[in-house]
Amino acid sequence: MALNDRVKNMDVIRPLISQLHSEFMQPRHWKKLNGICGKIVNRDDPRFCLRDIIDLELYKYAEDVNELVEGAQKEAGIEKKLTGIVDYWGDSTVLFFKEYKDTKVLDTAGLEEIVENVDLHSMDLMTMNASKDSEEFKPQLLKWQKTLKTIDQVLTLWVKVQKQWTRLEPIFLASEDIRAQLPEDTKRFEKVDAEWKGLMGDASDDPGVVNATNTEGRDKILEEFIAEIDLCEKALNEYLEQKKKIFPRFYFVSNQALLDILSNGNNPEKVNEYISDCFDGMKNMKFIEEGNRPYRTAQGMFAKDGEYVAF
Repeated sequence: MALNDRVKNMDVIRPLISQLHSEFMQPRHWKKLNGICGKIVNRDDPRFCLRDIIDLELYKYAEDVNELVEGAQKEAGIEKKLTGIVDYWGDSTVLFFKEYKDTKVLDTAGLEEIVENVDLHSMDLMTMNASKDSEEFKPQLLKWQKTLKTIDQVLTLWVKVQKQWTRLEPIFLASEDIRAQLPEDTKRFEKVDAEWKGLMGDASDDPGVVNATNTEGRDKILEEFIAEIDLCEKALNEYLEQKKKIFPRFYFVSNQALLDILSNGNNPEKVNEYISDCFDGMKNMKFIEEGNRPYRTAQGMFAKDGEYVAF
């Protein structure tokens, strides 16, 4: 009878031994196996043999052993995917910059793939983190979830600042009219401009996506830029609103066009480009071509249908 039981037990143990031979079984899994069986075996011991496995009485814990090996395989899958994510965000994944006047700015055309992979890898990490087999990798999973979230947040802020700065830079730094009318906001923008260029210089020197976005305090700096630029833009809009009230036809043009008009008060030819926006029936004016450009004396106007009316 005892021999019969031993034979039956071996029938259960043999497939379990085969499973334990899995390439996915790591030392940590053997420690768990010891805990399951309540006995200690050391697979790395040179004297480790079949007798040690038999002594574990695996037939008593067949279901737990199967679950352990399946978990080891799933852990290996998580580890492989996590390693792939970490490798992708290594030094080879970088931000690209392009020249803009006297500084460098982000080449936003190169951000599309980065943003797509942030979203894709964030979903992968979330799925892995929700798995009951991810316990071994929790610290890394949480670290990279936070890292990718920071990448996403900082790039969003970065692009917003760049758009605002690019739009306002020629206004506050090149328009003498605006600088004279809004001196305090001009100083505010000049400060942002200097710090922005410094940040762009630092980032282009170390363009790795993770380093460039996860530098301590970079998100706070970008948020401060946005707050300061918003103040400049608010003051600018209030100034433009005053001009529109003085000459209501300015309501027909965009703020950017109005800024161009106001910045070229001494260049009627430049303002002439916007005549058709202000006056529905007019296309532009004809100037007397005398002296040096720009010509300042108008001698007639063209209608949009081609008709010319002399003054």
